[in-house]
Amino acid sequence: MIPASLIHRLPTWLQTPIGSQAPWQWFGLALTLMLASFLMVLSFVLGQRMLRSQSSFHIVRYGVSLAFPIMAVLVPKLTNYFIANQLGISGNVQTGLSLSLDIIFLLAAIVAVMTIGNRVAEWLISSPRIHPRGVDAHLIRLGLRFLSLVIATVLFLEGGQQMGIPLTTLMAGAGVGGLAFALAAQDTVKNFFGSVMVLLDKPFRVGDRIAVKQYDGVVEEIGLRSTRIRLLTGHLVTLPNEEMARIDIENISRRPHIRRSTNIRLRYDTRPDKVEQAVTIVRQILDNHEGSDPKYPPRVFLNEFNADSLNLRIILWYHPPAYWDFLAFCQHVNLQIIRQFDAAGIEFALPSNTAFLAQDPRHPLETQNRLEKPLGPIPPTGPDSPPYDAPSVDE
Repeated sequence: MIPASLIHRLPTWLQTPIGSQAPWQWFGLALTLMLASFLMVLSFVLGQRMLRSQSSFHIVRYGVSLAFPIMAVLVPKLTNYFIANQLGISGNVQTGLSLSLDIIFLLAAIVAVMTIGNRVAEWLISSPRIHPRGVDAHLIRLGLRFLSLVIATVLFLEGGQQMGIPLTTLMAGAGVGGLAFALAAQDTVKNFFGSVMVLLDKPFRVGDRIAVKQYDGVVEEIGLRSTRIRLLTGHLVTLPNEEMARIDIENISRRPHIRRSTNIRLRYDTRPDKVEQAVTIVRQILDNHEGSDPKYPPRVFLNEFNADSLNLRIILWYHPPAYWDFLAFCQHVNLQIIRQFDAAGIEFALPSNTAFLAQDPRHPLETQNRLEKPLGPIPPTGPDSPPYDAPSVDE
């Protein structure tokens, strides 16, 4: 690629060897390494930008974006070929550069495998049947990342052997490095396995309303380290998955219905026929009500005598569990009860206490002096006092 006539026309000082290579070779080597570095960085950057710029998924553009990391892997091999066969770099310089470029090629291949694995996962998740933040999406990401990690490990071991590093040395280094990583990142490893348990068990999905610990909100994202919950107050809570995998979680979104259990308190002076009328009114209002299910009929009973009222117990079930519709239904039922009780002359009881006066002729209060025998004077006390016989309990 470099004509010999061009080299012969160069000045003498560019052809005089310096350290076993001519100056023009050193300049060519520097330019080649700079250009190779620029091409590698450019390939990764363009691939990332092209992927982010896609407002919607398209198989052709996605395939083109996958070509950029592959190009970055080929750059070290092409650079090694150009240095050895076109620039004519030889000796220890060529040996050192060849080993360095092989290492760069191996690292670039590992990065490319991880990148391609992530992009294939996103390609699968782009299906309209999979929620991008759902549990299935995270399982796909987790599975392909694990597969990419396995392939990258195989590349590392095989590449190390090709460069002359013994397999036992590579395995020992990987084992020591893995142990050091595990000790340094114990919490991260716990959260990772907690994420696996959450993703496999599926106690909740993205969009579900859950109650966990003292928090009540909607799940926004299930990550590989933590789960994000948007509270009903608007605050965002992040809980580690290691904790989410071992604590009790109440999934409110998966309830089949909303159960309402309430009490109506009637005055104690309400006549029995009015009490029966009150029960009948409530039962008629709730008969075949909105959101009813024949398997769960409403229940209305006079079940308790409270300290200050007669208690009507009401239990009903609302289907489906749409909370705002349930509140509107409760308001409608409450207003009907108030109107029909008022028309029937049935009064609600208010919390109250009854006080009896001592001079009230309807409730005379009798007092009795239980002390029939006086105790007499208090005997003297002291070391010289005579013995004292205390009165018995009966006295």
